[in-house]
Amino acid sequence: MNPTTRKMTLSGALIALAVSLNYVLASIPNVELMTALIFISGVLLGWKYGLVIAVLAEGLFSAFNPFGPAALPVLAFQVLGMALPGVVGGLLSRFFAGQGKRPAISKHALLGALGALFSIQFDLLTTLGTALAMGFSWPGFLGLLSIGGMFYATHIVANAVIFAVIVPILIQTLKDRIDLQLEPTQSQRIEPTPTCEG
Repeated sequence: MNPTTRKMTLSGALIALAVSLNYVLASIPNVELMTALIFISGVLLGWKYGLVIAVLAEGLFSAFNPFGPAALPVLAFQVLGMALPGVVGGLLSRFFAGQGKRPAISKHALLGALGALFSIQFDLLTTLGTALAMGFSWPGFLGLLSIGGMFYATHIVANAVIFAVIVPILIQTLKDRIDLQLEPTQSQRIEPTPTCEG
């Protein structure tokens, strides 16, 4: 199996895992692992794969949400909000490739900050999508923000902790396994053909 096929297989597995875990955690308001998994997908496979995985994973979950499908504007903004972690993860993949050379505290702090920022932009975008679905007005948008304040705070704190504590472990564990899988096997390596001289 060539590297591209392996990456596509891994992408499918990551999409299935992200959607499945969101279903498992659906009963816990604003605690989710999809953002973290999409970010990790970008780190491991590059920003293009991270973007595709984000669009498909969030699109599937939003369309088949256990509490009912999202309205079209909400779904569009949810997908847009989840795309950012996948792209940023890909752009930071080189940073994490050499993570052993950097202080662990700064790495965890950076990831925690990213988790919080991803949550803030996602919640703002989905609130905007909800306001559009209801017939947008600034008072309505601000009202939705105030109503959802406690839920947003839970989301921000939960993702900050998940990114700071769990994501570094998953990145290193999965990276070691994926790097091994993407290495060509002995049978795939092209050995030089011996030549006769003289």
